[in-house]
Amino acid sequence: MNRIEFMETLSRLLLDIPEEDRIDALKYYNDYFDEAGEENEEQVIREFGAPEEVAENIKADLKGKT
Repeated sequence: MNRIEFMETLSRLLLDIPEEDRIDALKYYNDYFDEAGEENEEQVIREFGAPEEVAENIKADLKGKT
């Protein structure tokens, strides 16, 4: 999996949360990739884990805020 695949999958998995929250989450992860640099893309994906896990964590955090 590469950055584009990761981000597309994550975006699809977050379609059921409010748009503003989805945009904020995707921006956070996209910025993280940018800061790490293209040469560290694989390492970043390993750190994040599967997009499914990331999406679950984001949704859990949002539930905790309400």
